Amino acid sequence: MKLNLLPTTVSKGAQAKTAFIFSLLLFVLSILGTIAMIVLSGNNLKTAKQEVEELRPRAASIMAKAREAETVAASGVILKRNIDLAAAMDVQNKKYPEFYDAVIPYIPPYFRVNRMQVTPVSENSCLLTLGGVIQSFQLYSDAPLALLRIPGARTVSRTGYEVLRDMVVPNLIESDQRALAYRRDQGRKPPMDQEGPLGGPDQRLNYLISQATQGSTGFTGVGNFGNPVVNQRSALPEWQNVQFTVLIERDANAPADKQLNVDFRTPNPRESLKPGVLATAGQAAPAAGPGPGGFSAGPGGPPPGFAGAPGGEE
Repeated sequence: MKLNLLPTTVSKGAQAKTAFIFSLLLFVLSILGTIAMIVLSGNNLKTAKQEVEELRPRAASIMAKAREAETVAASGVILKRNIDLAAAMDVQNKKYPEFYDAVIPYIPPYFRVNRMQVTPVSENSCLLTLGGVIQSFQLYSDAPLALLRIPGARTVSRTGYEVLRDMVVPNLIESDQRALAYRRDQGRKPPMDQEGPLGGPDQRLNYLISQATQGSTGFTGVGNFGNPVVNQRSALPEWQNVQFTVLIERDANAPADKQLNVDFRTPNPRESLKPGVLATAGQAAPAAGPGPGGFSAGPGGPPPGFAGAPGGEE
C-alpha cells in the first residue's frame, strides 16, 4: 500500500506555477500575432495604394472616353428623333387610304358617297362618317344593315332623310273604294272610274294639273348637275342628302386578314421636336404619357408625341 504523505498545498502550488507559465506564453503569442497582423495589414494597404495610383491614369482615360461617347450620343438625339418622327409620319400617311380602301367594298352601291371621314375615339375604336345621297326611304333603311357588315362595326346612326316620297297604298274609305297607290308628298290620287268628290276623270285631271304646276319647266341646276363648272354633285330632285355614322372597334376574335387598323393617333411634331423632350447628354428622353403630351411606345416604338388628332377626310 502506497501512502501520500505530502500536504495538498504542495500539489496546488505546482498547478499554479504551470498555469502562470501557460498564460505567459499565451500573452507573448498574442502580442506576436497582433504585431504580425499590423505589419501584414500595412503591407496590404501599401500595395492597394500602389495599385490605385497605377490604375488612376487608365481610369481617367476611360472616363474621358465615356464623356466623349456621351457627347457624340447626345449630338445624335435630335437626328434620331427627326428620323423616327419622319418614319412615323410616313406610316401615318398610309393609314387613312388603307382604311378607306378596306371600307369601300362594304358601302352599298345605291348610296352615292360624297364625303368620308374618320374620327379617332381611342386606340381601339373610331367613328366613320359617310355623307352622300340616297333615293328612297327603303334604301335609307337598308343602308345601316349593309354598313354593319364592316369588320368591327358596332352601331350605325343615320340622319338627313326628311321628305318622304315613297309610294304608299292608302286605306279604303267610303268615297274612295279603289285606294290607288300614290307618293306621300303628292296626296291621295283620285280614281278614274269612280264618281264622287274624290273620283272621276275631272278630279283626276285636276289632280294631275295641280301636280304639274308644282314642278319646274326650265333648267334649275339642282344638285350642281348640268352646270359647266365642275363642282361636287349633291342630291337630284328625287334624292336626298343623308349621313351615316359607324362606330368601329377592334375585334380581337376576327381573322387577321379582316382586322381593320382603327388606331389613328398621329405623330405630333410640335410635341416631339420641342427642346423639353430631347435627351440630354448621358440621359434618356422621358416618355410622354397620355394626354396633351401624346403617347410613347418606349424603346423601338414610335417617337414621343403620339396624340389623338382629328381624322382625315376625303
